[in-house]
Amino acid sequence: MAEKQKNKGLGLPQTKGGFQIKGITTGTQKESFYKETLTKKAQKPWRTVNFGMKTDKESTLYITLSDGEKDKVYFSKTETVDGKKKTDVQDVAWKDRFKFNKEGYRIIGVNIGITKKQDDKGKEINDKKMLTGYDACREISENLKDDLSLFVRGSIDYSSYEGKNGKVRAVKFIPNQISLCKDVDFDVEGFEPSTRR
Repeated sequence: MAEKQKNKGLGLPQTKGGFQIKGITTGTQKESFYKETLTKKAQKPWRTVNFGMKTDKESTLYITLSDGEKDKVYFSKTETVDGKKKTDVQDVAWKDRFKFNKEGYRIIGVNIGITKKQDDKGKEINDKKMLTGYDACREISENLKDDLSLFVRGSIDYSSYEGKNGKVRAVKFIPNQISLCKDVDFDVEGFEPSTRR
């Protein structure tokens, strides 16, 4: 198994950038789509989802989200006081993450909108949820299917490690937002892939 070594003589440090794409989901039927494991040292629950996003007829990007149980989660609230933005962060015990309900506070996590609901006027909208990465993995595993049109935004994690055959450069696309969007149609006249890094 390859052992990760940050920037060991490769000239490629682990860095992050951002991305946003619109595309069509694939790979949700694969065995590797959703996994539940335990961390090696602490033996705490860990979840991972991996799925593809077709950005045109020829190209697919692979999205990976993984996270485990923690001791605490964090909720934030931003207010404008005397013309200046002020953010307050509250830590909450892991077991109480679904009970915390202070007005204006949102959990710091992943913005998920992959199911639909009706608003007060009967219009169908995304059912938006802010979840820890751990809970988002379960939500994705239960609701994501192939051939859905999605908007995904997140960070790009560049790293390098020593593999069996030498130096390997790796790129991970890690989402912080996954939402249903208008149908993506690769056959429509003038279609151009919607990707940005």
